[in-house]
Amino acid sequence: MRFIESRLASATLNVDAVCHAVGVSRRTLYRLFDQEGGVQRYIQARRLERVRSALIDPADTRRISEVAAGFGFLRTDHFARAFRQQFGQSASDARHQSRGPEVDPAASPIESGTWRDFDDWIRTLHA
Repeated sequence: MRFIESRLASATLNVDAVCHAVGVSRRTLYRLFDQEGGVQRYIQARRLERVRSALIDPADTRRISEVAAGFGFLRTDHFARAFRQQFGQSASDARHQSRGPEVDPAASPIESGTWRDFDDWIRTLHA
C-alpha cells in the first residue's frame, strides 16, 4: 500500500509494477488486496481520493481534466464515471460545493452603500 500510495501519479503504476517492486506474485498480490476489492480498484479509489483533494483545494486552480490526467485518468469519460460512482456527484459539483457560492462584491449592501453604516446593516439583518 505504501508503494502504491507513493506512486499514484505515475502512469506506469499497475499490477505488474507492484508485484515486481515488492517481490510478490500476482496471485499473492490479488489475495492481499481481496478485502479492498482488488488491486486495480484500490489504485483507482486512491487516485480518485487524491483528485478530489486537489479539486476541493481552493489553491489548486488547474482544470479538472488536468488534475485527473495527473493521476492517470487519461480518458475524461472514464474519469467522470468513476468519480461519480465513488463520490455520488460530478467532479465539477465537488469543486463548486467545496468552495461555496461565489459572491458578487457589488451586490453587498455594505459595498453598495444602501446602509448608513455597519450597525445599521446588522440591525436590518436581525429584524
